[in-house]
Amino acid sequence: MCKCPSTKYDRGNFYGQFYEDYVLGYVFNHIQSGSYIDIGSNHPKINSVTNYFYQKGWRGISIDANPTFKELYEEERPDDIHLTAGIADQEGTLPFYIISDGPGFKTFNTARLSTFDKSISQIYEKNGFLVKPESIPVERLDNILKQYPMDDITFMSIDVAGLEKNVLQSIDFNTTKPAVFIIESTYPISRKPSYQDWEKILIKNGYVFAMSDALNRYYVEANNEKLLYKFNFINMCVINNKIKRDIGVNSIYPYHSVANKTNIVPLPIVLNKKYSFADPLHEKHIVALEGISDIESFGRWTDGNTAKLAFYFNQAKLHSYYTISFELSALITDENLTVASSVYLNKHLIGDVYFDETNVKQANSNKPYIRFDFKVPKHFFVNGQKNILTFKINGTVNPSYLGINTDTRKLGLSLYSMKVGKYSKNKNKHSS
Repeated sequence: MCKCPSTKYDRGNFYGQFYEDYVLGYVFNHIQSGSYIDIGSNHPKINSVTNYFYQKGWRGISIDANPTFKELYEEERPDDIHLTAGIADQEGTLPFYIISDGPGFKTFNTARLSTFDKSISQIYEKNGFLVKPESIPVERLDNILKQYPMDDITFMSIDVAGLEKNVLQSIDFNTTKPAVFIIESTYPISRKPSYQDWEKILIKNGYVFAMSDALNRYYVEANNEKLLYKFNFINMCVINNKIKRDIGVNSIYPYHSVANKTNIVPLPIVLNKKYSFADPLHEKHIVALEGISDIESFGRWTDGNTAKLAFYFNQAKLHSYYTISFELSALITDENLTVASSVYLNKHLIGDVYFDETNVKQANSNKPYIRFDFKVPKHFFVNGQKNILTFKINGTVNPSYLGINTDTRKLGLSLYSMKVGKYSKNKNKHSS
């Protein structure tokens, strides 16, 4: 039986955001010099679908609307054709919203978040990012290929944040027939699948679904049985690797990976703004440092007896007191179990939370959490710097106790939301 190649998670030499070039690298391992079109190519190396192939001698066309990347492609991949443009079914110009970090913060590469979708840019703006609109030319792909003709296209990658249908409608399938399409298949800032909007265009033009890695869907020409067989094998390898890494087979997220982000500086919080632990945007402001799961549908779980969060507190004028509010719950499996936690801000005790069967049932009859408000004096904060919240938890539950044998965590608190605001005596509930 064939042995699965090593993924980038096992020190394989791949660059893609997830399994993209790993999958394609196996499917096309019989081709020494292929070609590609990368639409929404983003950075020439970081999370790149095509850099693995460029390093192997392949060449192609990369297209991205963000002018930030033009010089990088000229430096890193001079033998590729790189175009700064958007792709759509009608030519013209469209406003493009370039996303960057707030002033003074360079915590991660935000250029990949840039979008043609104004509503998406507004979500980023509300969450502390800088948004700069620019007018960008958009062209049909069939017209671009008249200027830069390609005899054979081994694969085409499309990652355009919700505009996949527009891109596919700009292709003349009579003259342009890549062997494989790889297309990101979830809506922006969401896990909701989007392929139902555009898949029928590929089916109509002679392609069949080959596999999904949960982030992307892969399509191959219907008569290419050899490639379909190779997709079948590499799909098994992806599934096995996900299981090894505790990733859901139909997900891109770990079941219960523990965060380790001690070097990240969060974006500054806004007073009185509620930050949801289920929102991927909010994790840039409230950063999980230790003993906390990745995002799940409700929020996050603490894992073990210590959990740490970080937030950046920066106020021009300090008030005497602030309120730190949490919406929390716990997994209570029987009447004898309790979950309690002391909560510290920068090693100062600010209060305790307590859960038993009674108050969890009361919470679940109304909302799935209980709100806790803590009155905190200003000298507990470190103004203008990263602040650390620590939960010291007494009482955890192993999900295997409930028959979930693959989940080996020690669950304590479930975290729904957090807010820091000016202290108001009349607004505090469950205050400590």
